[in-house]
Amino acid sequence: MYGIVVSYNEYSETKTSNTIEELLKNSDDVQGIFTGRYKDFVILGKILEYVDNSKNLYVVPKLNSAEEFMIRKEIRKKFGIEGECHYYFIRK
Repeated sequence: MYGIVVSYNEYSETKTSNTIEELLKNSDDVQGIFTGRYKDFVILGKILEYVDNSKNLYVVPKLNSAEEFMIRKEIRKKFGIEGECHYYFIRK
């Protein structure tokens, strides 16, 4: 996944009228994965590729700079969040 980690509590305290869950429900381009011991963070971004864990392969799909820019732009547009995005490995 390529995206940005956001504190759920900090986002909830902003002056936005919609919750992260409401915004994610209406979003096709940006996904969110809740993380942390108490699901107190959310990674907002784009899931790049699903990998079969049974093969123990870790593939890092690399985006070009234009693709990275478009994901950051969508996050800023839909959630009002700016910052440095990173690649994340996520396991079910």
